[in-house]
Amino acid sequence: MQTTIGFIGSGNMAECIASGLIKKQWDSKQIMVFSPNAVDKAWIQHNQIRLASNITQLTDNCEMLILATKPQQAQRALAEVSLTPKQCLISVAAGISISFINQVLSSEEPNHIIRAMPNTPSLIDSGICGLFADNSTRDSFGEIAESIFSSVGSFVWVKQESLMDAVTAISGSGPAYYFLFLEGMISAGIELGLEKDVATKLATDTFSGAAALLKSKETDPTLLRQQVTSPGGTTAAAIGSFQDNNLQQVILKAVSTAKDRGILLNKDCLNRLKNKQ
Repeated sequence: MQTTIGFIGSGNMAECIASGLIKKQWDSKQIMVFSPNAVDKAWIQHNQIRLASNITQLTDNCEMLILATKPQQAQRALAEVSLTPKQCLISVAAGISISFINQVLSSEEPNHIIRAMPNTPSLIDSGICGLFADNSTRDSFGEIAESIFSSVGSFVWVKQESLMDAVTAISGSGPAYYFLFLEGMISAGIELGLEKDVATKLATDTFSGAAALLKSKETDPTLLRQQVTSPGGTTAAAIGSFQDNNLQQVILKAVSTAKDRGILLNKDCLNRLKNKQ
């Protein structure tokens, strides 16, 4: 793989993707970073990754660009970017639409843009990334994008860009939901008399074990839930309590709220761009 990749931004997601690429035998010479704070990043120095002194140097030396900034920083980060038809921009900024990116870019030709939403388990090569691109871009750059995100986990393509907000709400934000539920399980264990370290290990290993079991069986989680839920038993009592308290509706409301926030982020960015013009 000889593709050169340039990161706009040097935060956690840029670090985990770049580090994943290097673990997968990509040469650090194929990777470049531009960010005002990049010079202080230990991971860049450790991996001997090249630093660009400005955005022009980055775009002149890289075929694939990865926008790895926060959504609110995207407009400023892209202001001086100009793509050629032989280049592609992958955005991992939550909620930022292809339409917004096209309006910010100074390119005269139609741009190749891929929206991507990886998540934090990418830090340990266990991430899942949702991807979207139009047919032309996917035909030209889809395989490279798949190679990039395979280096930190797995990926799925969605058929419509609007579904990327759902991807963000389910998997992008999803690890935090699991951590929140885990916090509740640990607190419940402590309340029931367990030592904190015991409750933490029981809850944490149960979560990781259940996920591993689900992946190994390649079956519907409903079936596995039913298999462990004996009628009239302790599990059935707990699940009955969840159902009585409308857990499914609580989850749906929370995920829908996250999706709506992603849509709002893009609207805010578009409004700021309009007001600036």
